[in-house]
Amino acid sequence: MKQLGWTAARAILLRMGFAHGHATAEANRTLDWEAADDWRRAGGRFHRLQGLVDFQPVPAEERAPDALAEALWHDSYEAEQHLAFLGRSDAPVCWTLTGFASGYLNAAFGAEPSPILCLETRCVAQGDAVCRMVGKRLHDWGDEILPIAAALEHESLDAILDSAAAE
Repeated sequence: MKQLGWTAARAILLRMGFAHGHATAEANRTLDWEAADDWRRAGGRFHRLQGLVDFQPVPAEERAPDALAEALWHDSYEAEQHLAFLGRSDAPVCWTLTGFASGYLNAAFGAEPSPILCLETRCVAQGDAVCRMVGKRLHDWGDEILPIAAALEHESLDAILDSAAAE
């Protein structure tokens, strides 16, 4: 991260996570699921099976307004590694996990009428007891989602690096 800077590192890791999540959803779409909703909600389980994070869904009645998905993330490898190598952060750092959740949800629920973007609202790397992810359609978010949306809209690494250099 020190070599790339915060903005470029976040953009690259979000995009990698998004591609991974989307591909995971598509690859597992045809498994023998009892119901389509089981496949749609399986993204967190795939996170856990890959050893990335321990996923705990937030019940629908306790979710943020307009949230399609919300989860507590325990034992995030990204938060752990950030603390170990870079120390405490001023902002959430679980970018590949957030990207994975966004990619998986877009494949599972569709990007229409607007894309689904996830935002980490709490993070162990910034001193919170647990990481928390909220997923909503882009049109249901406020300005807090703009850095995530911008990171995912670039067409190439060159565009990401140009944007980071401009910032």
